Amino acid sequence: MRFVALTYALAVPFYVVGAVSDWQIVPGLPIAALMFVGPTMAALLLVGTGARRALLARALDDVRPRAWLAPVLLLMPAILAISYAWQRAHDHAPALVAVAPWLPPVLFGAFFVAALGEEIGWTGYATERSRANVGAGLFLGVACAGIHVIPFAQAHRDVEWIVWQCLFTIAFRVILVMLFSRAGRSVLAVSLCHAAYNTAWLLLPVGGSSYDPRSVFAITAVVAVALGFARPQQ
Repeated sequence: MRFVALTYALAVPFYVVGAVSDWQIVPGLPIAALMFVGPTMAALLLVGTGARRALLARALDDVRPRAWLAPVLLLMPAILAISYAWQRAHDHAPALVAVAPWLPPVLFGAFFVAALGEEIGWTGYATERSRANVGAGLFLGVACAGIHVIPFAQAHRDVEWIVWQCLFTIAFRVILVMLFSRAGRSVLAVSLCHAAYNTAWLLLPVGGSSYDPRSVFAITAVVAVALGFARPQQ
């Protein structure tokens, strides 16, 4: 797929910057994460000039039915909360700490912008041109996981963590594709879900360091299977 190849090519400069520096946007998020602009840039390069404005407009398309807004925003924080609760029950995670009340909305705003940079491409372009089914989710999930391997390594993650996080990324993309097909083919819905996940992991104690990709993957995979088998609303 030309889109995937071009997205990977556009990520290379960010990989290089990450390789020659040890800068991190926040702990656990390397400078190479700025490659979030790549999918949208790739999509804009591949569509005709007259279609670019329409593609960008998908960033603020409608979520229908509106009942999907709740699962879109709460699903991934709930999955991370279940994972964290399991870890606490087994003494594998530190206790919750209070955060400044302004922090969650600021993080969500920043991650929403980043999610749009990814999802206008991955969803508004690539998923829109697929059947938006489990197969498409698996294909795009593998592509998404692969492009993140180098940033994961640049964040000093070990091999086991990277493997589990890649498996999670695949399952998460299946969920995003299923949400897209059920929420009125809304790029906005997918971007909100993506931003909610990123915000939730960074708010885990301490600064996201208690995030466990193994348990998060296991829960996410169950939800992905359930959504994959559920009948879409007519």
